[in-house]
Amino acid sequence: MKTEVKHIVDFDKVTLELRKADKYYISFRILNRWGFYFQGLNCLLFSLETFFRLLYILDKNDYTNSELIKFGHNIKETFNKSKLNKQKLNLIFKIISNYSYTEIRYDSPDLVNELNNIDGNRKYVYLDTLHSEIEELHKIITKKIRTKFNIPNYLAGLSIDKYHSMASSDKKSLIDDCLSRGDPNFSLDRC
Repeated sequence: MKTEVKHIVDFDKVTLELRKADKYYISFRILNRWGFYFQGLNCLLFSLETFFRLLYILDKNDYTNSELIKFGHNIKETFNKSKLNKQKLNLIFKIISNYSYTEIRYDSPDLVNELNNIDGNRKYVYLDTLHSEIEELHKIITKKIRTKFNIPNYLAGLSIDKYHSMASSDKKSLIDDCLSRGDPNFSLDRC
């Protein structure tokens, strides 16, 4: 019987995955703003899935590909395995609980409408809440990285604001990368 290879959870792999999750989240924001709602939702799902898998492996010293593959695209199960607080990440939990992955990807006009809902002050209530929860995920991940790798000064803030100043060609390149087969440099893409 062949023994499966165990991958060590190291700092480089973890930071690569965090950049990947950020890239997909930023692509979601750009696509959503440009009116490509379903393509944007696809990027949001990949972002959430990557954040949750990253949190899952940060609680381990090593993992196998089959361990991650068994989650499939069940982001609710991955959320639960990540031991996240459902109250702190209430909107994210509602999204992954109320919509199945396939439904979000292919047939979810209700979610698109909800996320882009504007209140009386012309503020995007759910997009702002979602962004706050993504920032909370970043704080949780940063704290785990600091502890796991004994790097007390490590700081990995979400740099969402940089997409506003990106050239259109850079935005297109980022989105093309996200909507392609994936980046071979990201380890979890090879599972």
